[in-house]
Amino acid sequence: SRADVVYYKKHRPKAKKIADDLKVRYLIEGSVRKAKEKIRITVSLTDMAFAQQLWINNYDGTFDDVFTFQETVSKQIADALKLKLTPQEEKVITAQPTENTEAYELYLKGLEFHRLLTRDGYEKALTLYEAAVALDSKYADAYLGIANVSAAYFRECSRDPNWLRRSEKNLKNAWAIIGETEKTLLIKGKIAWHKHNFEE
Repeated sequence: SRADVVYYKKHRPKAKKIADDLKVRYLIEGSVRKAKEKIRITVSLTDMAFAQQLWINNYDGTFDDVFTFQETVSKQIADALKLKLTPQEEKVITAQPTENTEAYELYLKGLEFHRLLTRDGYEKALTLYEAAVALDSKYADAYLGIANVSAAYFRECSRDPNWLRRSEKNLKNAWAIIGETEKTLLIKGKIAWHKHNFEE
């Protein structure tokens, strides 16, 4: 969960402790180094039960290659674990949230600000999510980011109903692209809760 990731990022315990805490056998560790337009991604897979590294690889390229990296790493980890993926799982691995890597980078930066859970963070996240949508009008996650941060802003910073309307509008945009998913339902639930439609 995000809460665990934030905790481990701050406290940096040993890998064995993380595996024990989370009751997992395998850990995937990675790092990203960026120099101007070039990036190097290093990823490793370790079997914590035997303290044995099963697989490690480096990927060099530019941020434009990020989706290819994600797909390749996912498939290679599945192979290392000797997993047989279902067609639906294959589809998830190969799916790209956007074809515009600049929009994707803006979205990721927006997430960082969003997770600060502050007024300033929400406002910066909103600007970044909207910039992502301006680059790709079919980017559902960016619309969901706007919807989510608008609902949070309404809850924590301003009771102006325009924030909820903004949330609903962007949820509708995302829904038109990806339909009913766990993400769209979660935000729909948040909006209903803010409107005191508890049954819904």
